[in-house]
Amino acid sequence: MKEIDFLKKNNFSEAVELLEKYENKDNDLRNLIIQSSDEYRLILLALLLDIAYRKNISFWFENIAYFYSFNFDFLDGAQKTSLFYFKKAHKLDVNSERILGAILDFQLPPEKILSLEEATVFANKLLEINPSNERALKIIKDDNNG
Repeated sequence: MKEIDFLKKNNFSEAVELLEKYENKDNDLRNLIIQSSDEYRLILLALLLDIAYRKNISFWFENIAYFYSFNFDFLDGAQKTSLFYFKKAHKLDVNSERILGAILDFQLPPEKILSLEEATVFANKLLEINPSNERALKIIKDDNNG
């Protein structure tokens, strides 16, 4: 994996250049993250954060959120951090059903860190985009019955 070779040599600027080529290639970037060894995950996250804050587009923040959620799920606070980055991605792309759906995932067990009140806010936003979204409709119904 070419990106990892640069990380082994501490050539971070070249690693960033290569990572930037993954922009708008969700599956490829996620595969790279999944395939990275534990040894390089933290530096990979740091490089992705650098790119995200520099470019300030939802793609990078959304993928960082997935990174925290799936690659650092064993760490206390990783899910809340993931939610933080999904919300940041949402602010940059308010019409993304995928991002809103990912945010609503935090209202489900096991951690259930999104309150019903907050989930209702995001469910309403999702319904503005897709009025027939069953999940959002269920959350609104649960909120009205609660």
